[in-house]
Amino acid sequence: MLRCNKCGAENEDGARFCLSCAHKLQSRITDPQDADSETRQTKKDKRLLDLFDTGTRSGHGRYVEALAYAVTLAAGVIVSVLLGEYWPLYVLAGMVGLAAWVRRI
Repeated sequence: MLRCNKCGAENEDGARFCLSCAHKLQSRITDPQDADSETRQTKKDKRLLDLFDTGTRSGHGRYVEALAYAVTLAAGVIVSVLLGEYWPLYVLAGMVGLAAWVRRI
């Protein structure tokens, strides 16, 4: 039997929604082997997400990313000066600025 975490009503094991309040029921794992594989997958997903989280990176991560943005802008300036076309710098500066803002650099 599944207990609804909103109203506390008992529901059948295969139910997806509570029969009393129509709240979506949380599934639970009954097989321990499935629990281990899910835990391993969750840890792997967390490690992948940690690579993109600016708050949990190692000490120099923000500086390396900021340097990459600066190098991108410098390369854009050099190419624009060589080609004599300066309008792409507005687009490039906007994109790099937006990326830095979203990444909280």
